[in-house]
Amino acid sequence: MQQLLDEERRHAPLEVRFKLSQLLNREIRCYVAAAVQEERAAGEGWAGIGEAAGVPAASARASWSETKVAAILASRPVPSAARGACSQTPGAERTLDWAFARPSCRLQRAAARVLRTYLTGLLKTGPVSVDDVAVQACLPRDAVTLSLGGELIASWPVTYMLASLLGGQPGILRTVWEAASGERVPGEQRVVEVKRCVGDVLRVLHVAAGEPDTETLAALAHLAPEAVADAIAGTRIPDWSGTERLTASLGAEPSIVQPFWECWSTAEAVNEGHHHLA
Repeated sequence: MQQLLDEERRHAPLEVRFKLSQLLNREIRCYVAAAVQEERAAGEGWAGIGEAAGVPAASARASWSETKVAAILASRPVPSAARGACSQTPGAERTLDWAFARPSCRLQRAAARVLRTYLTGLLKTGPVSVDDVAVQACLPRDAVTLSLGGELIASWPVTYMLASLLGGQPGILRTVWEAASGERVPGEQRVVEVKRCVGDVLRVLHVAAGEPDTETLAALAHLAPEAVADAIAGTRIPDWSGTERLTASLGAEPSIVQPFWECWSTAEAVNEGHHHLA
């Protein structure tokens, strides 16, 4: 609001003031949606919420159902300041950024499927339900369901919290989350970083599969045990045929690893080309 007033005093172009007004309106919608969510979680009925908003209970229910609230919160982009905050310890005393984003490109969608594989696996074997997680995370049930299903990517602190509530190992998800959210673009990184990224993806799938031993995986994937260990560690990546078999042996669909493997293969080829030129 203050920025809008400042631009008004400076006689900023109308286009600038319109954009700021749109941002302000979106923030207000998110604030109202979050406030209704909190009141509903505290036990407030639709009649009380409608009275506070000056609308009938039915209109309040239609405007701020769990599905509508999830969609409103999902429309709010991650603030640029949140990028630096992502590296902070999730347990630190600060307000969580509730923003959600939808995976768009092929790589983001593949990473989202890796997240889904891990998180839904925890849900199937863990002691808590979606409802339990939603209550403890103070999130709409639909937002939790869509996040666990990989359709929405929550901010890193919220993703960390969801994995923790499900009894998982949130720390291993950081690379996959960065790829799913667009924070990490493997094609723009050095070969060693892209190689480690493939390893991080395989590691998540390995944990999701119950961490089978390398000998078992080697027999299923027709690879040497050392090759399996190196792949999961991200120190040496097999060719696509070997990576495909390894992914399948982990009970995952190889197509979710393929975009990461292709990024590594391209970076490796470019790196070798530079060495030859030198």
